[in-house]
Amino acid sequence: MKHGRDQHRALVALQSIRVAERHAAEQDLVLAGQAEAAAMQQARLARAATDVAVYDWTAQVRGGFDPAFARALAQRVTDRLHDADIAREEAEHATGQRRETEHEWRLSDARARQSDTLLERSRRALARKRETVALDRQSDQAAQRWSRS
Repeated sequence: MKHGRDQHRALVALQSIRVAERHAAEQDLVLAGQAEAAAMQQARLARAATDVAVYDWTAQVRGGFDPAFARALAQRVTDRLHDADIAREEAEHATGQRRETEHEWRLSDARARQSDTLLERSRRALARKRETVALDRQSDQAAQRWSRS
């Protein structure tokens, strides 16, 4: 396989692109992790608010029963349950997004490592080529000196 400087330059450019892509994917992964953590926290808070609403409704029903107040508390429980469901769905969505982002980061990392390997092979091929040219030149010079003597 013929390997030249143009091919090496192209590999250098490819490697810099792959490294930039990997850094961008790492940043996306961090942001997705933060979004997931925030969504999970919101889901926990929504569940806690639901628990408080259920406790208030249960305490009111056990105590002196006021139908209007019990209905208002029941509506509050229903609203909190709805909020908790929405927060849970958002947390699940954020988890899915983080997993997708992690997958993309893994692919980006693999491509960057592959470009590192290709560039290193290219460097070695160019070094072997320079060494071969230098050895050929020395051989020619030695043959020339020998033929003169």
